[in-house]
Amino acid sequence: MSLLLEKTILNQCLTVIGANEEVMAILKKPEIFSVPDYQRVYEAVCTLSRAGTEPDVIAVNNYLLQKYGNHSDMSKTGDLQRNWLDILLELTDFSDRVTGALSHHCFLLIEQAMCASMQRVFVSALTQLQLPGADPLKVMDQVGTQLETYQGRLLELKGEPFSKALERVSKEVEEAGIRGDAITGIRTGLHQLDAYLKGLHPATLTILAGRPAMGKTAQLCQMAYNIAYVQQIPTAIFSLEMSNDQLARRFLAMGTHYKNAEILSGLSADRPLDLQRVFAVADQIGQSPLYVRDDVYDLDSLKTEIKRHVRKHGVRVVFIDYLQLIEAKAPNRREMTGKVSRGLKLLSKDLKIPIVALAQLSRDVDKREDKRPVKSDLKESGDLEQDADNIIFQYRDSYYAEAGSFSRENELENIVAKNRNGSTHKQGESILFWLDLPTNRMADREPSAF
Repeated sequence: MSLLLEKTILNQCLTVIGANEEVMAILKKPEIFSVPDYQRVYEAVCTLSRAGTEPDVIAVNNYLLQKYGNHSDMSKTGDLQRNWLDILLELTDFSDRVTGALSHHCFLLIEQAMCASMQRVFVSALTQLQLPGADPLKVMDQVGTQLETYQGRLLELKGEPFSKALERVSKEVEEAGIRGDAITGIRTGLHQLDAYLKGLHPATLTILAGRPAMGKTAQLCQMAYNIAYVQQIPTAIFSLEMSNDQLARRFLAMGTHYKNAEILSGLSADRPLDLQRVFAVADQIGQSPLYVRDDVYDLDSLKTEIKRHVRKHGVRVVFIDYLQLIEAKAPNRREMTGKVSRGLKLLSKDLKIPIVALAQLSRDVDKREDKRPVKSDLKESGDLEQDADNIIFQYRDSYYAEAGSFSRENELENIVAKNRNGSTHKQGESILFWLDLPTNRMADREPSAF
């Protein structure tokens, strides 16, 4: 397969005007080709192109004759009649001349070269491990460093031409105009928030932050319910705080309208719950494309599992509860949080999916007279502010209300503090939702909407 790709790419460089420029933008070094003669042919193509000469067969042949003499490496095998012109004519006679997939062919060649390099890394590691006194941790560290390097190169090389992005976004604009719909991303089902963010968009990291018991997980569950169950869009939740059973109780409460405590006890007003209703909701939500994991704690494992869910289940939205619980190798807590937030942002770009991560706020917010959060209240806020595309704060007056004072227990505010796709809230502004904490349900309207 590799030789087929190499012949196809060199064929187009030699026969199609402008193809060499497209290839050179992707394949930086001749060593990407496995055959020494093909390396020298591509070297000639690059050198002539940079000098402003069209790299056709005659020009490339003259260059190779001048630099390497008449005979190619293949002549050393005993075929003394084989010269550079024979190699070039063989390449130009090659039948596959479809130029539309040229960039794709280049990326495939890079991936195959990377696979070969990775195989050499693993073979070397196995050889080292078989030596007396081998240090497995040292070998693992070496392998990990090399694999990270290869991963970085592949991620960098997978970038698309900007013209493709312009074309794709233009089509999205056209389709939105035809629909008469301003929401171009995935709807959370919380209409006021969707109107502000225009939905959850691919390659974005959204931080939903608040103090403990403010309602973060309740809002996460409501959004996941609206996306996976109502819209049937594959959705994944990675819970580092709650177990699968705890989240299952929350989703059952949302679907049945029973309180969390009633789902846990099996009783409502000292009478057994309607089991037919409970099992019907469990079956309906269970058949929706919702995938929940509660056993992934470190950044590397999390990235691996998210990629697997995207590949296997077609997951289009990922929720994480919560960001500061993700472990990563770092000398201190601040750098760990920065590594995690940056890792999640890069992952969202690589997979082209929205990632929504919950985050805890520092205690400083409780010390102020005005307890509505601001960006500096985020723990290790510098990295989170920089990496996040959207930052949404939660606030409830009733959370801070003194006993006997008036407060609306069901009011939950969302404060959009950062929004790459639009405006943000000024001091005192917010989106007002109704939250029924006992059943975890959120809505845009009064409790009667529940």
